[in-house]
Amino acid sequence: MKLSSMLQPIRRFLSEGNRLPIYLGIFSTCFILWLQTSPPVIVTNIIERLEYLVYDQRLSIMPRPTKSPDNKIVIVDLDERSLQAEGQYPWNRIKVGQLTEKLRDNGVLVVGFDITFPEPDRNIRDLLQTVDLSQLSSGFNETLAQIEPQIDADQYFARAMQSGVDVVLAINFTMQSTAAYNELPESIVDIGEELAEAVAVTDMTGFTGNIEVLQLASLGSGSMNQVPDSDGVVRRVPLLMRYGSGLYPTLSRDGARI
Repeated sequence: MKLSSMLQPIRRFLSEGNRLPIYLGIFSTCFILWLQTSPPVIVTNIIERLEYLVYDQRLSIMPRPTKSPDNKIVIVDLDERSLQAEGQYPWNRIKVGQLTEKLRDNGVLVVGFDITFPEPDRNIRDLLQTVDLSQLSSGFNETLAQIEPQIDADQYFARAMQSGVDVVLAINFTMQSTAAYNELPESIVDIGEELAEAVAVTDMTGFTGNIEVLQLASLGSGSMNQVPDSDGVVRRVPLLMRYGSGLYPTLSRDGARI
């Protein structure tokens, strides 16, 4: 039997009355539901890529917002040019403190560092660890004891953060490890363990914070985490991160709060 003869009863059934539009509508609805619930990976990738393309194009054609001259945001980038001018990174905390003071002198109200300071900076005794200080004159040791608090890099940076400019430090959360370095500052709100399991907020399992002397000197802290899309482009940043039952804002959000 030919295929056309086999399909003829089906064709006749669909052509009677308004059956064809109805069945096409049912088929289309089922097909769309299938794509929404359990689509193949290739379909998911195509839809995701189209969404990214439409989103990027929409942003490119939208009119740019007018920037207010009274509300300026400046990015101070530690780039190759900075390294050539100031030397290799990481910089001594005295240099970072001087940068903070210079920003203050130029009218900056809030400074947000999107880098962490998880370890104490090297002090003069670290630099002299290969020298037997007991073999030096008592005058040298006395002078060293007098100037050591004044040239402590972490203390200098902490004093700069409290010299007339509000500073927000970063917290680097992670979902790949449970390791915790330093102490977390107090969260903006503790929602409790039961609610924490129900809210749709990114759950972090580990973090790298800042040393205590710097954390206490700052006025705020925020997450510096960014989650790029599958094509490597960062299109969105969550306003909140969850660690345990505590919620922590992003660095920019806490800077705006201050």
